[in-house]
Amino acid sequence: MELTLPEELLQDKNKKIAQNILKNEYIKIKICNFSLQEDLAKEQSQIEGTLLLVSSEEQAYEIRGAGKGLVDALFSTIIKKLLHDYISLEGIRFLEFMVSVDLSKGRRKSKSDAPVEICLVISNSSDKELYFRYKSKSIISALINAILKAIEYLINIELAVLRSHESIAEAKERNRFDLVEKWTFDLVELVKTTSYEKLLKSKKKA
Repeated sequence: MELTLPEELLQDKNKKIAQNILKNEYIKIKICNFSLQEDLAKEQSQIEGTLLLVSSEEQAYEIRGAGKGLVDALFSTIIKKLLHDYISLEGIRFLEFMVSVDLSKGRRKSKSDAPVEICLVISNSSDKELYFRYKSKSIISALINAILKAIEYLINIELAVLRSHESIAEAKERNRFDLVEKWTFDLVELVKTTSYEKLLKSKKKA
């Protein structure tokens, strides 16, 4: 499904800005050795695996957690694991996810292998809603990758905001007001989807 919501278009624009700023430091998130156990009686899901953050270097996090369903378990576990390193994840809340099936594809009769698209909706500390989509023939794969897409977006925007803020300060010291204007423009665009005031304050104190 193509991007349709204004929020998604803005997110796509900001992702491209972050990629341009961070270049080979832009982080891709993967998960491996993933396992899921469902307790249907208690309606509880348990997950574990290895979370990989890959850029010019690779960081690995062992994750294990539980929740009311796969999305709750995986989303909350990743947030808790990365919160120490990425302060902007504080206040992120899972709101809902929507499922759509493309019945125009798949086997002619049963359509049991038709692709499924997940749209994950989260809210940040500024109560702004963010949307992340992923399509797969497996609903579990679509859910996992939608969550990873959301986390990947959030941490890269945080890194890009910090880089822009640092570059503005450096450009001012060098009296390069052309660069100050450029970096300020990028920073203004990046903070449209969420507030990074606490992040910048904590960086300033450090």
